[in-house]
Amino acid sequence: MNSTPSPRVAVFRHEHFNAAHRIHNPALSDADNARIYGKCNNKNGHGHNYELTIRVAGQVDPAIGYVIDLGELSALAKKHVTEYLDHKFL
Repeated sequence: MNSTPSPRVAVFRHEHFNAAHRIHNPALSDADNARIYGKCNNKNGHGHNYELTIRVAGQVDPAIGYVIDLGELSALAKKHVTEYLDHKFL
């Protein structure tokens, strides 16, 4: 049996999503909100494109040859991030 520990590696996954938001302080007048927050105060919202980098680090599992299956990592990112935030109003 080999007692040498498996190497430690990092795996990265890049995801993209789009979302909108509006910054508005109800304690301020509409004019003050527009002056302070500009286009982020648009009554219909203001959109952004987001980039997310996920890093998973650990020892390589000798049974499978990697830290995590990239398909599994993609599915987790989709379930917990992009499905939740993509094309949503934050």
